[in-house]
Amino acid sequence: PLHDYIGLYMRYYKNYLVYRSYSIYLNNLLKVKVFGKSSINKVLLGKDKWLFMAKESERDLIGYFKNVAPFNMNELENWAKILTERKKWLKKRGIIHVFMIVPNKNTIYPEFMPDHIQKVQKKSKLDQLIYYLKKATNIEVIDLREVLITAKINCQLYDRTDSHWNDYGGYLAYVKIIEVFSRYLPGLKPLPFEDFDFQNINERGGDLAIMLSLQNKIFREDKVRLKYKKKFLARARPSKGIPGWSPWIKQSVSTNSMAGLPGILVVHDSFMHQIKPFLSEHFQKVVYIWDRDLNFFDEIINREKPVLILEQITERTLIDLEPVNPGILH
Repeated sequence: PLHDYIGLYMRYYKNYLVYRSYSIYLNNLLKVKVFGKSSINKVLLGKDKWLFMAKESERDLIGYFKNVAPFNMNELENWAKILTERKKWLKKRGIIHVFMIVPNKNTIYPEFMPDHIQKVQKKSKLDQLIYYLKKATNIEVIDLREVLITAKINCQLYDRTDSHWNDYGGYLAYVKIIEVFSRYLPGLKPLPFEDFDFQNINERGGDLAIMLSLQNKIFREDKVRLKYKKKFLARARPSKGIPGWSPWIKQSVSTNSMAGLPGILVVHDSFMHQIKPFLSEHFQKVVYIWDRDLNFFDEIINREKPVLILEQITERTLIDLEPVNPGILH
């Protein structure tokens, strides 16, 4: 009977799983505190309690940081071909195309990486791709590195214990996005920083600390949060899947009837979450598609008819991401 099963499971949980979780916690604590090392290969323990992602699925992020496997010319040419085909297809329909790569945390904060991890080549895949796209194509590329590296002197932009940026890092990226968008949409200006309360809130550690099961005490940190003094006007609908696409791909929509600009479409990964509240305020409708593989959604574009498309990825996906275009673009 179900009642008996629940009782057996609860006894098993109390007698085994709770004990096992505590054993994992003690093992992780011992390795971090005594040996100064991470207990799992997905997380790298840096200086001053900074944590970095070391492995994501099969992606070797330490090797990427060291620049052990740069792009070859064929790979660079393929990236240029894919993005150029998209831009041309969109331009025929009067749609603006913008491409953005969010830098890895250790690209902005290399000083907190362990000293024994050294670069074997000077240029990263990000260096190569942005340089090549600007030299060989007319793709509108947003490069956030200069903005973030300049700003980090005055304020922390990525959480120490998370693989993502904080609210302020997201806000700076948003300001840069609006700056680029305004070249095509005159009069567009970012929400002033003065309209936000800048807060430092002590919270449990982020995703990297959670992987170590040390988020509650050992890797707590003061996290930067921005609180809007006014009221956001945009309203977001719950995310949902897209018929015919992978269940990992999700679509959400934000609407703002008071906005002065028509709709846009954003294909993105998890770094867009800090940007969404700011960006959505400017447009009557924003269709957000969470897709880390950077697919091209021509059917949705034809239906929505956005004035602009922003495609955003994170630097670490350059390790193995090979975007493709549907046949309609060739």
